[in-house]
Amino acid sequence: SFNYSVDNGHSYSSPVRIPNSPVYSTLALGPNGELYIAGVWGDGNLDDLYLLKTQNPLSVMFPNFSQVTPLDLDGFMAIGGVNPLGLLGQMWVAVDKSNRHTRGRVYVFSSINAFGYDPLDVQFIVSHDEGQSFSAPKRINDDGDISNWQWFGTMGVAPNGRIDLIWLDTRNDMGSGYKILSQLFYSYSYDGGHSFSANQPISAPFYHNLGYPVQRKMGDYIDIVSDNQGAHIAYTATFTGGQDVYYLRVKPAAYEENPYFPGHHLDSIWHHPQVPRQGLFSRTLVANPDEAEPQLIQYEAVFTETPTGQPTWFVLEAAQPKEDDQVVFPILYPTGDLSSHSAALSIIGLATKSRVYDAQGELVPNRMKYVFDMTEERFAEVAELAGETDYFDPDFYRNNPFYTQLKSITLHQLVASQQPREAACELQGLPLLNSEEIAEGRVSVVYNRDNKNAQFAGDFGYQKVLDEANQLQIVLDDNGLAIPEWYVMETTEGDVVNDSSTTNVRYKTQGGNGFFVANAPDPGLIDGGIEQVTRINASQIETTRDNGVREILSVLAYGSYCGRDLTTN
Repeated sequence: SFNYSVDNGHSYSSPVRIPNSPVYSTLALGPNGELYIAGVWGDGNLDDLYLLKTQNPLSVMFPNFSQVTPLDLDGFMAIGGVNPLGLLGQMWVAVDKSNRHTRGRVYVFSSINAFGYDPLDVQFIVSHDEGQSFSAPKRINDDGDISNWQWFGTMGVAPNGRIDLIWLDTRNDMGSGYKILSQLFYSYSYDGGHSFSANQPISAPFYHNLGYPVQRKMGDYIDIVSDNQGAHIAYTATFTGGQDVYYLRVKPAAYEENPYFPGHHLDSIWHHPQVPRQGLFSRTLVANPDEAEPQLIQYEAVFTETPTGQPTWFVLEAAQPKEDDQVVFPILYPTGDLSSHSAALSIIGLATKSRVYDAQGELVPNRMKYVFDMTEERFAEVAELAGETDYFDPDFYRNNPFYTQLKSITLHQLVASQQPREAACELQGLPLLNSEEIAEGRVSVVYNRDNKNAQFAGDFGYQKVLDEANQLQIVLDDNGLAIPEWYVMETTEGDVVNDSSTTNVRYKTQGGNGFFVANAPDPGLIDGGIEQVTRINASQIETTRDNGVREILSVLAYGSYCGRDLTTN
């Protein structure tokens, strides 16, 4: 039956019978007050799954549950197994009430005995039409063993639209027989269920069979409540030798992120398949990690060529908006004047970064659109944006190599952003700089390849030569200005997470194609030698090139996903 309260639980309406008498069910309110109930038909048949909806849950007379939708989760709910006398999980329904493009979507999640040999998986479906129809089931657990149990599947949806999924999982029970060891696992989605993060254990393993055969049940479900920063979890476990309820706070990132630009999904290397040897590194950083309200920054280094084909670079940096699906950056270009940090970079235009949608309004994964506008039309806007800072010079704006350029391009991810946590939080994946240099630095991404953690990095700086004392000296042009230059590096030996020292190969492009010119020929590479990278401490590395040049590089800023303390996972 169904009843409700409009006075914070002081009184309730009379109970009203719900059609089909659903059991093992949950309910959720939609953004317009509509009520959804997902469960098993009351006749007890565990493969008879359905969703009920009413538009008038607070009707004075009675709510009208006129919409009944059968649900296909590719199997049936179950009782027994690793929870001998109990349910293996309820059916969870939740509705997106954010102000994003996903508003109003209905999600259903449950532990399901899918048709096949796997005893229990966690399955997810989504509706775009208020529960009238649903997508094909998506299996969330990413283990490859068909003998594992994923039970007590539970779901929450944050006000910003992030979907949080948790469940108990036996995958780390290495025994060959009956599974007796479980662990709490977590996955999340920032794109309305289109994709989910890699499964992550968030509790220690425990023996779920403690208490058997006297107590052969750990309840029927666990619970979760999501907010914009993370999720509050109540779950059952046996850490102290008996069955207890525990509280856990889980956060997908160290700081609240914009659901359109979550760092762990989008911090990567971006390129265009038809534009060889050009691209950008994108990072989500924390500007003031120790303050009460830290600010997230989107930081990007663009490795490209001038319109005439000279390899060059520029930097994009802007505060991350809370909800918008686009961000506008000032384009900071190297002037060649290294007399001070403010003189070394000048704004030459605006870059707009936005998410890409398909014809159905879905976010397209692994795509990002950039519009680089360095035209005269942006002059006044840039001047106002720069204000009283030293980062705008009207003459340089109109006389830099990119003046009048307007380029729109959709970039693809070169390296998958969904990496293991230890790779995403590695020191060498953060922006680094040499404190003795001006307007130079290193950006990189650490990723897992062939079960090893490798680095792909880019150094942006200036042309240099070795003097007689084997010291690097900056090359100046006829006007006494430094000449921008960049190198890329990738790991050839060692594991950047687990080894204290690794080896990179260095190279740079010969150029000659122009600014993100599609279908251009490969310009070829110039060998830059190799470098040895050695970890000094939690915030510094030392690089030693084969020509004897050494550098100490320090962390510029910390990533939003891992927080300030690099030693804590």
